[in-house]
Amino acid sequence: MFVWTEPWIEDNGMRAPWRKNTIFDVCLRVKDLIDPSTGLWDLDALEEHFFPQDINRIQSIKPVRDHKDYHVWKHNKSGEYSVKSGYWLASLSINSQALKDVEAQPSLNGLKAEVWSIQTAPKIKIFLWKVLSGALPVANLLRRRGIEGDELCRVCGEAEETINHILFTCTYARQIWALSDYPSPNSGFQNGSVFSNVYHLLTNRNNLRWPADTKSKIHEEVDDWFQAQIKDSGENLETLSPSLNKTTTEDGELLVKDSGENPETLSPSLNQTTTEDGELLVSWSRPQESWVKCNVGCSWSKGKLIAGGAWIVRNDEGIVLMHSRRAFSNTRDKDEGVFRVLEWAMESMLSHRFINVIFAIQDKTLVGAVNRPKAWPSFRFQSMELRRILGRISGWCLEHELEQANRGAGLIAQSITRDLRMQSYVAVSYPQWLSLVFEEETSLSFVI
Repeated sequence: MFVWTEPWIEDNGMRAPWRKNTIFDVCLRVKDLIDPSTGLWDLDALEEHFFPQDINRIQSIKPVRDHKDYHVWKHNKSGEYSVKSGYWLASLSINSQALKDVEAQPSLNGLKAEVWSIQTAPKIKIFLWKVLSGALPVANLLRRRGIEGDELCRVCGEAEETINHILFTCTYARQIWALSDYPSPNSGFQNGSVFSNVYHLLTNRNNLRWPADTKSKIHEEVDDWFQAQIKDSGENLETLSPSLNKTTTEDGELLVKDSGENPETLSPSLNQTTTEDGELLVSWSRPQESWVKCNVGCSWSKGKLIAGGAWIVRNDEGIVLMHSRRAFSNTRDKDEGVFRVLEWAMESMLSHRFINVIFAIQDKTLVGAVNRPKAWPSFRFQSMELRRILGRISGWCLEHELEQANRGAGLIAQSITRDLRMQSYVAVSYPQWLSLVFEEETSLSFVI
């Protein structure tokens, strides 16, 4: 690839680099800028030919010497084309004007966040979210999606059936609002949009200036609605909405409180145990017999451009054999920091003559790049460099580790970026200031 005539630098699109010198070699190739002894960019050559801005862009590209030039799909982090990213790019170009119109409108994020904060049944929150997102099957929206049908309201037959119409402006809806005594906006529901009407409902639900009899009637109607739901379903309120707690005041007012419980489904392959309170814990898991497990932790500071790395080696009995810590300066981004830390950890296992090593790290990108190089062309340099080191280890495995199961290595790495503990070292066993963490992980690793 020629340096000056072909687009190979990413700068909001591909372009050729800017020429720094008036006299230049038109036949200069990109491969001539790589130091053959290190396989990295020749900094002297870059400073001779390019401006500083282009030098930074070039250095962000990792040269792959042992492979022919190849194409990378830049709309995926992995560099591999996917139907999803292709559809996204096509829709972006086709609907560019529509996206501009949406961006010019006020954001609904605050209004939707207000919906999720309401202390009510989840199905009501979901309904209100659908109202704001235009996700209800009304005639107007169905026709936009290619479903033919009458656009007039099925109730009044006088106006187009939209979300705002069926909830606020239809004759039947206006009668319901009038009977409820719920105060209307100053301009009336019929003159507002669905967003302004929902905003009025949400912001005034706790309005202290409303008459006491109005608020009392609203609470009574809410209570009647819940009782009707219980009667129709034949279930109690807790079964109807298990995430809600119901209490009643001295005046008979029904109060509904969100319990905040949201249990997560975890992978059955992880080491799990349950506390006396029923809390599910995920902890470090031991390697199989005759193997060791090397947990790798990484932390990166954007402000200091420092990456902190740590590795911990444990045997199949959960005993910590040794650990290490190291700081990496001038690290431009998190991806570079994770790569440098993992490369250092692998070289350390090689120098300490460990065999049959399981490397466990929280970063999914490098796990995918090493285990499936063809699916991650954007990280081909990283995968080739790491696999080159791994090829010298008799038995190895690289797997993704959850943060809960990688606490020890993660905390040691964070001590560099957070507390600026820049001294590198290698030591047997584990650091004493984390003794409780490692003792707990070891004990939990025996729980099946």
